[in-house]
Amino acid sequence: MLVVDDDEYTRVFAARFLPGAPRVAHAGDGRQALEAVMAALVDPPDLVLMDLDMPVMGGLEAAARIREWEQGAGHARCFLIAMSSHDGEPIRAQSLRAGFDRFIQKPVSPDTLRQAIAELLQAPATLQPAQTVQIDADLRLALPGFLASRRELAGQLAAAVAAGQAEPARALAHKLAGSFSLYGFHWAAAQGKMIEQRARDNALEGLAAAVAALRGHLEGIEVKFAENRAERGKSMVKKHKLLVVDDDEAIIDWLRAKLGAQYDIVSTNAPESVLALARKERPSLILCDIDMPEMDGGDVSKALYDDSELRDVPVLFITRLVSPSDMAATGHQIGGRSAISKQARPEELAKRIESLIRA
Repeated sequence: MLVVDDDEYTRVFAARFLPGAPRVAHAGDGRQALEAVMAALVDPPDLVLMDLDMPVMGGLEAAARIREWEQGAGHARCFLIAMSSHDGEPIRAQSLRAGFDRFIQKPVSPDTLRQAIAELLQAPATLQPAQTVQIDADLRLALPGFLASRRELAGQLAAAVAAGQAEPARALAHKLAGSFSLYGFHWAAAQGKMIEQRARDNALEGLAAAVAALRGHLEGIEVKFAENRAERGKSMVKKHKLLVVDDDEAIIDWLRAKLGAQYDIVSTNAPESVLALARKERPSLILCDIDMPEMDGGDVSKALYDDSELRDVPVLFITRLVSPSDMAATGHQIGGRSAISKQARPEELAKRIESLIRA
């Protein structure tokens, strides 16, 4: 979620009372909000809470520009909630015409904010799935396996929802949403995030229809391939070896597609095998997910540090748990290791890898 207000206190207050402990980014005016939405190509916010009266660019103009950009870029429509100290039917109507989905008056009470968000997140039908998805050409070989695995996971998600199993449903929706964002399936990513949010709040009622819509989308979607400008000029020389550690093979395939021309990539979806594989392959860098079952990224990092042969191999955590803006606030460090968000652009990821290898 993105909270936009020129008053820092209001941003902190609003973020504090958002339901379900979502990942929250902040912006101080409408222009910053527009730039944040447009820059988040991999994982744009699914909800923006925005003040109307701000310097540089007000909320009404920012909302109209966000809607224009979404339509032109073919992105899923995010939810927009307007906040203003002004009230009355004219300002409410003006907000809706600009593209906002809800209007709430300041001072905003926690209950009013939670109710407005709940009304939107519990209405998945307002998000219309695209019939065609355009993805990078370098994902062509990975696509068949990706779609097959996502359809299987969606089936498991449907079973979990039907059985009333909130935590398994949340974990499956989290995995689906993250991978859909990376591959460019923006509506499916938004749908997955909505399901994840509802499952986290143990609000499974009515989710069966949302999961069914997701499964239908995956069965009927048409995929087109866009020219990947990064393909031009890629070196055929394999300079360094990367060891990729992620429990989701679809993420590994995405990383291989994006980085395979620059690096020799070996991978594992079993973090407990990292030590043996690292001793065998001698990678220049280990690219490791954090949120993994059984053995998470922190456990992998500790095991590497405790091994005298592998202690000096650089590790770069890659995670969807932290947005790019929040990652910058941490100094791009998690648990004493370098880290990058899975929402970061491939070019930024490659730059971070090269910097760590050369260090």
